[in-house]
Amino acid sequence: MTMTHHQLEVSRLIRADQHRVFSAWTDPALIVQWWGAGGVICTEAELDLAVGGTYRFANQTPDGMTMWITGTFNRVDPPLALSYTWAMEPISHDTEYSLVEVSFDEVTDGTLVTVVQTQIPSEEARLTHVQGWLGCLEGLDGLISKR
Repeated sequence: MTMTHHQLEVSRLIRADQHRVFSAWTDPALIVQWWGAGGVICTEAELDLAVGGTYRFANQTPDGMTMWITGTFNRVDPPLALSYTWAMEPISHDTEYSLVEVSFDEVTDGTLVTVVQTQIPSEEARLTHVQGWLGCLEGLDGLISKR
């Protein structure tokens, strides 16, 4: 049986330079200020920003449940790009990881942040992730615009 995978792409212009946007995306103290969508907040962020390094984000839902997102960095190219695997804990031998690639492209008015996520296991998960990424990008823009 062949598994059908889905992908998504979302972008947002952030009115700040690449270094500032990349830093907000990779500094745990800043991540907890903007990460989340639809009432979900990030209560804890840990990351080892190096190829082969790992990350974990605690996402707390409005009902108080905490879900952990985890993965490993495949590419760390400040301030241009990141690539990392993505999965929800608990991790088991049959856990399917998706792949997230984030680019930070310098444009006239700031930085165009583009998130591409591939190997998403279902259309339902893809739609949930689209809304999540759009909310995260909105939060990132909100954090940077008030700083």
